[in-house]
Amino acid sequence: MCRAKIQFLWQRERQILQNTLFRGLELKKRGKERRKLVWEKFGMNPGRSESSSPR
Repeated sequence: MCRAKIQFLWQRERQILQNTLFRGLELKKRGKERRKLVWEKFGMNPGRSESSSPR
């Protein structure tokens, strides 16, 4: 009885942890996309700066 309750609580805790981790990853990904959009808007793409810059 007691052990099952502990296991249930631990499971729930793990679920919450996974959710927060996943949310953090999503936020990070979204932030990266937003940064990319900003870079493209100002014409300073970090990925292709060497090939696209006129010399």
